[in-house]
Amino acid sequence: MLKTVINNNFPPDNCKSIFDIHENQHEQFINNTKKHSEKKFNYLISNSNLNINNPMNSQSNWFLNLSNSVVPDNVANVISLGNNFKFDDKKQLNTSINYIKSVETFINNYNLNNELSNDIRNKLITNLRSHVKSNSKHINVNDLIYSKQLNNAKLFVKNHSEIFFTIADKGNVTVAMDKVEYINKIENNLLNDTKTYKIIKRNPLNKLKTDTYKILKYWNNSGFLNRKYYDLELTQTNTNIAKLYGLPKIHKINVPLRPVVSTVNSPTYFLSKHLFDLLDKSINKPKSYIQNSSDFIKKITQFTIPTDHTLISLDVSSLFTNVGSEHVRDSIIKRYITISRNLNIPLDDLLNACQFLFDNNFFKFNDKYYQQIYGTPMGSSISGLFADIVMEDLETICLSKLSFKPLFFYRYVDDIITCIPADKINEIVDKFNGYDERLQFTFEMLNNNSINFLDVLIIIDNKKLITDWFLKPTFSGRTINYKSKHPFSQKVAIVYNLIDRAVKLSDKQFHSKNIQFVEQLLLNNNYPIEFIRKYTKKRISFINLNKHNDSNGNNYNNNRTIYNMLPKVFLPYVPNLFENVSFLLKNYNILTIPISNINMSHNLIVKYKDKNKKTENTNTVYKINCHDCSASYVGQSKRMVGVRINEHKNSKDNIVAHHCDSLKHRFDFVNFAILDREDNYKKRLISEMIYINLQINPINKRDDIQNLNNYYTHFLNENKYS
Repeated sequence: MLKTVINNNFPPDNCKSIFDIHENQHEQFINNTKKHSEKKFNYLISNSNLNINNPMNSQSNWFLNLSNSVVPDNVANVISLGNNFKFDDKKQLNTSINYIKSVETFINNYNLNNELSNDIRNKLITNLRSHVKSNSKHINVNDLIYSKQLNNAKLFVKNHSEIFFTIADKGNVTVAMDKVEYINKIENNLLNDTKTYKIIKRNPLNKLKTDTYKILKYWNNSGFLNRKYYDLELTQTNTNIAKLYGLPKIHKINVPLRPVVSTVNSPTYFLSKHLFDLLDKSINKPKSYIQNSSDFIKKITQFTIPTDHTLISLDVSSLFTNVGSEHVRDSIIKRYITISRNLNIPLDDLLNACQFLFDNNFFKFNDKYYQQIYGTPMGSSISGLFADIVMEDLETICLSKLSFKPLFFYRYVDDIITCIPADKINEIVDKFNGYDERLQFTFEMLNNNSINFLDVLIIIDNKKLITDWFLKPTFSGRTINYKSKHPFSQKVAIVYNLIDRAVKLSDKQFHSKNIQFVEQLLLNNNYPIEFIRKYTKKRISFINLNKHNDSNGNNYNNNRTIYNMLPKVFLPYVPNLFENVSFLLKNYNILTIPISNINMSHNLIVKYKDKNKKTENTNTVYKINCHDCSASYVGQSKRMVGVRINEHKNSKDNIVAHHCDSLKHRFDFVNFAILDREDNYKKRLISEMIYINLQINPINKRDDIQNLNNYYTHFLNENKYS
């Protein structure tokens, strides 16, 4: 390479000057090219009929403004697309780093031989080079329009801090809300319920970490966990207090908020998830259980409805916050014989763990700490299972007390559908509402011989039940936009999924209108008509072919087995780059799975909750700069980064302290930078090495980067000054 020749024949200072001049000339050329392209673009726009105001064809019902501020149309057009809309990748180097982390971790996990590993690395870097330089290529007109509107939306959000954009509880609608009203609704309409919540004066995090660790360590030593864990794996040093947020129920009067607690990365998250995994496979499904809408349709269409019978649906009001620990305790005791066949956990230990989750459901909102004192832990992995077993016991007892037997009775979480004598409605509602004063049911009856349940409209037709696909009034019709930078296969899957619902959930007489509805929905989301009709036809042919083909399930299972056997790499999706790397790895029988690329999202739509302080972030790669020179130190930590920074600050025996003592310099421990967030330890170590390599004057020890392959260091050196 030219750089190698120059480095070998000129002094280092001269080399740097040559490279700087080259970089400056290259940057000037790029800027001039962009200016020329933008000038040409603006001229073309002024002389064309392009819809510059709404190029993405966003629909008015995708956005609801509940704030007191006026949201300009060009901002609403961007916001209405939702957070799933992916724009161009403007952070090519960050994306490249994520690819290196994923592929290198895969190589290490599977212990690939050196020749194969280096072949993969070499070809990966070739693709990454092309991606990083792709921003200098021809500018796509649509992408330039999108970029301009996105920048306008970001500027609007920055200048209007009194409002925020979030997602509705149902219907996939973007909602604008005033922050003051939002906070008032949560604090005065939700958290003021003293029977369910109480405010805590002090941050309970440290005690919660310690108590959770004690339980996990005891379970680990007793062999109750799914495997033997190292002690450090069970410490909760990388956790934060759970955060509460609200989602607006736009279909209800005064738009109340549904409270949700984000427990991911909280101290009890691991315990609740593990407990769910253990119990879920050890508890039998109830008789009323339905797996999904298709399963439900198969079950109900076999019935003949007597003329004196009717259908009613029952729904529990705020189920999770009204299922108490006493209910769950009784339900687990009833099932313990069945549970103990699969688990070797003593009953007392199982009950104590469940009670611990009820007693330690803490969260934070608006810089205040709260405890949920009644109900299943909101947002916890185990909450759905707790609610389900309590509901099964409730329905068993209530049904046994009725003076009649329902023709059928099915339940999905807290939604119930049943067929009963028409004169027995009051009896069943009274029995269910009499079970517990906190578990109260609302009900709906037939309307024009039909009733909806889940996403199915059930119709009584000549004593038989037929069904149609049901869409709630809140349904916006927004899905992954065709113009979004999503994988082609995912867009095909959108068509397949919609056609499946339109056909499989409905009687044949409704197929035509449902397919027409799907076509219009996809057109509204910018799908080309040829694309829609091509894959609609393919899916309908597939459904008809496999309608009576019993072997289809076997084929699916065989394909699933093959899929599970193949080694996999999960990579952020970027058009062209992902496909090129996928083709590369496919040659080695390695399957690539696309995941969302945060570098391509606008992140203007949020779940409005308390943010961690900078010092509270965990699983980070961080950088500390020297006040007095260009030196910097890069490190990584599982724990809160503020704790690690203080250790650097107070220690007298580390490389940072040595730099300060030997040169009489000072490090800026206040304005440290977080370079990356990575939960996976191996990936975090790779990220640390990468960012050390990207520094101009790192003081890290040489062994901090010795495991970073030379293929990567050469690529990173090329981008060190970018």
